[in-house]
Amino acid sequence: MFFNVNERRGTRNLFTYIFNSRQIQLLLFSIITALILIGCEINTSENISSNPENTISQTRVVKHAMGKTKVPLNPKKVVVIGGLDNALALGIKPIAATTLGDNNYLNYLESKTKEVRKVGVNGSPNLEKILYLKPDLILGLNWDADIYQQLSQIAPTVLADADKSWKEWLTKFAYCLQIY
Repeated sequence: MFFNVNERRGTRNLFTYIFNSRQIQLLLFSIITALILIGCEINTSENISSNPENTISQTRVVKHAMGKTKVPLNPKKVVVIGGLDNALALGIKPIAATTLGDNNYLNYLESKTKEVRKVGVNGSPNLEKILYLKPDLILGLNWDADIYQQLSQIAPTVLADADKSWKEWLTKFAYCLQIY
């Protein structure tokens, strides 16, 4: 069955003849595609089973001034839009918080807020900045009740009752963060 390729196809060599065949090209393409798909499937299943961040996080329901909210059990990225001193007193270092009207944190909190980003002033948080930070949980007071729905679309949001005492705010924040 051997034949001289040069006789039948001119100056083409056997290697060029084999790889120019449509059937061989289709077979090689199919094998390569199958290997890629098998490789992707293996990586995907390993990533899902071995990476706990890809699994559904556990939550608990917290009652607050605006109703009930499912909050993550161990939030890592908390934004505080009121009651920053309460969160810091609980040992929580938020990724961002609202400030006083002069765009500064309370003086006595200065050493604890050096790395905390500013996301507007109390009563008027900047939703775009909060959205950009992708928080796990937003804590605040119900003086922001008018934007509660928007905040809830960014992350689970708990607003303590501003008419109550700071002790009740502290207790509500502690309960959200499983410190209470």
